[in-house]
Amino acid sequence: MNVELPKRLAERLAGPLPGPEAISRFVDEHRGVLPIDPPADAREAAVLILLYPREGQWHVPLTLRPASLADHAGQISLPGGAVEPGETSAAAAIREFHEELGAADMAVDLIGRLSPRYVMASRFRVEPWVGVAPRRGQLVPDPAEVDELLEV
Repeated sequence: MNVELPKRLAERLAGPLPGPEAISRFVDEHRGVLPIDPPADAREAAVLILLYPREGQWHVPLTLRPASLADHAGQISLPGGAVEPGETSAAAAIREFHEELGAADMAVDLIGRLSPRYVMASRFRVEPWVGVAPRRGQLVPDPAEVDELLEV
């Protein structure tokens, strides 16, 4: 396990973000081009890409969303969700992580963010945050929001 990884990521994330140019490489040409600027009525959301040590390697939690959910049902996703009124996107990313994965005992240190992305299907403008936890705490996924926890 590279113990310097969080420091190196924080240094890279402190620089300019690549933005739409980098995101455009991942656009599905069959579904059309995503707009660079989200519409004025786009909903704000945040997700957390959390690194934590487990069994001598860095892991990132992903969730399999229940088929019953209104947005992104049955998809694999990062923990996250809508930004509440008066809340920052950073706070929303951490709150949603704790709510979805029942990780109240995990301290999260945010080290930076990635370029926001507009998701046409749910009309969310998503701001991804990168964080590090010093250890893997107890994770108890909320069955209303998570069918399965995937630690990759």
